[in-house]
Amino acid sequence: VTLPHSTHTHTKIISQFQSNKTLLVKMTTEADDFRFYVEEAGIVDSITKLLVQLHNLEAKPQDPLVWLSEHLAPDHQAKMSALRAENEALKAEVAELKQKLGEPSSSTAAATATAATTTATAAAATNAESSA
Repeated sequence: VTLPHSTHTHTKIISQFQSNKTLLVKMTTEADDFRFYVEEAGIVDSITKLLVQLHNLEAKPQDPLVWLSEHLAPDHQAKMSALRAENEALKAEVAELKQKLGEPSSSTAAATATAATTTATAAAATNAESSA
């Protein structure tokens, strides 16, 4: 059995191969670039050391991902906790100062603004009727 070979089909196959080859080279280059970036930043070493620590633990953590995230950047975790505590303290201080100044809360202020707008609209309508 002989298969029909046309120049067009042959050219199409070669063209597709070249296109796929170009894509593969591009993907390989991007992967190599990323690999170099990760290695230069020290990420590979840090993660490898953590995985070795995790492997050597006698009592394995219930959730290894949580363990990794806590040990990957312990300084970051401490800073975030401190910032959250400071944020809550500042929110409480702002609320206390607003109360001392007699400022309404945001929901009371919104209700007051709506009531003022309604009153102004009604007054304008009354003035328009009396002028007519």
